[in-house]
Amino acid sequence: MKLRDFWDWLTETYRWRCLWDAIRYFPGFLRRLWEYLPMIWHDRDWDYIYILRLLRYKIKRTRDNIKENNNHEDCDKTVADMDHILEVIDRVIECDYCKEDFDAHMAKWGERKMIDSGEGYSTMQPTSEEQRADFGALCDKMNKAEKADWDELWSALSKDLKTFWD
Repeated sequence: MKLRDFWDWLTETYRWRCLWDAIRYFPGFLRRLWEYLPMIWHDRDWDYIYILRLLRYKIKRTRDNIKENNNHEDCDKTVADMDHILEVIDRVIECDYCKEDFDAHMAKWGERKMIDSGEGYSTMQPTSEEQRADFGALCDKMNKAEKADWDELWSALSKDLKTFWD
């Protein structure tokens, strides 16, 4: 291919624009890569919490961009929706439901201790039926609260996610 043919091919409107965009956006790409590096470094593939952390990070970045540039229709509502979703993601990640109730349960019944069986394994100390029933009710309450947060998260994402653009 002759140099002139190459130049003609390169300067066609679409190709030139693509090349120019690649050159123009490269510094921003490097900056974002640097900013994402800690998130990627701490990412793991074995737990759903890491998916939620990445989702949280991306929503927070998008929220900060919309809030800073204020070039979004109904910006305040979108930022408030994003803040709400971030709060729900934080609660799901923290998974600290019914903490006060669990603390009260532990204060009432005490912590269960491991007992050495003498045969090379350990077991938990026996509990009363009342203690098991109390703990079961507490677990049911915790599971309901966690499920409510998951439902709230997916409902909010399905309703609002497509409005998260500038």
